Amino acid sequence: MSSPPRSRAIDVLRGLAAILMVEQHLGIWLVDTRGHLAELTRLHLWLNLLGGLAAPLFVFLAGASAYSAYQKGQPLFFRGLKMLGLGYLLSLLTPSWFSPTSFYVLHLLGVWLMLAPLLLRMPTRLLPWAAWLSLGLGLAGQIFLRVPRFIDNAWMNRLRPPWGPLRLALVEGHFPLFPWLALALLGASVLAATREKPRRGRLAGLACCGILLAVSLQVTGRLRPKWAHLLPTRPFFLFEFYPATLPFCLLVGSVCVLGFWALERVFAAKKGASVASGWLERLGQTSLSLLFVHIVLFRELFGRLGLKNHLGPTLALVSIAIFLAGWTFLSRLWQRSGYRFGFEWLLRVGERKAPRAPSRAQAG
Repeated sequence: MSSPPRSRAIDVLRGLAAILMVEQHLGIWLVDTRGHLAELTRLHLWLNLLGGLAAPLFVFLAGASAYSAYQKGQPLFFRGLKMLGLGYLLSLLTPSWFSPTSFYVLHLLGVWLMLAPLLLRMPTRLLPWAAWLSLGLGLAGQIFLRVPRFIDNAWMNRLRPPWGPLRLALVEGHFPLFPWLALALLGASVLAATREKPRRGRLAGLACCGILLAVSLQVTGRLRPKWAHLLPTRPFFLFEFYPATLPFCLLVGSVCVLGFWALERVFAAKKGASVASGWLERLGQTSLSLLFVHIVLFRELFGRLGLKNHLGPTLALVSIAIFLAGWTFLSRLWQRSGYRFGFEWLLRVGERKAPRAPSRAQAG
């Protein structure tokens, strides 16, 4: 069986995730909420909440792209090792946000890529079960370690006995392996399913069921507040990002599946391809470099220069639009050199093509 071609939907959705990431972060780092509280509207608040989809999309798409790369025989372990190193580099460059032992999304993606050659050896029909196992381990870890209802940046950077950094990496960090690996495994499973017509048709229905289940758990938590606020039931009925709970993971995972399924159908029908193949794809192809630049520039340097949180909401949105437009223009020029010297290029440089993955990994 031939290896699957790279999905254009991956780059398009990654570009969308990059926009959501920048608008959420800069919306927090640029806006003076105290001085402009009266100017904040539901639009600004909803845009900020929508930005919460960025990280889940990145993790989901990392799973899909890793599956594609594995089937093509591309070396993932050393790419993951480089990504992990970039995670620690970002922590060192941004001490106002992270500590040297923080476990951010780059650390998660690095470990995922290192594990992917092993995990993707299993038949693809087992990938959803592996995702459920990862999700279950995350919820169990929150219960066992008695993780609070809400954890802030200080909590996610602090070392606590026993196990210290391992607690952050496994359960209590910004993006711990459990339950967040579930989204990467889901992404790999979905890309595999889109290559098989019988399974492809069920994706939308399964995603809708996931959304209904997430809403049902959230409503139940509202009707039974003790279930949503006390352990051991809290991770199952509370909707929370930090730490990621079951309703949250079900909802964002289902939204990722629906978005990917819809774009795959658009490209298969060859409708709207000219729009999607332009600036969104370029943003997606440079999203790692964009992540580094906007965090170090606007979080760290602006903070040290006393320029953070000085703008009103409207001016902040204009600034975000200008920054993204400028990045898009530069990325179009940068594309001619294959994004040379960017972080994406750094992950690929020096790679040698590995032997093609065994065909049993494609078994449905």
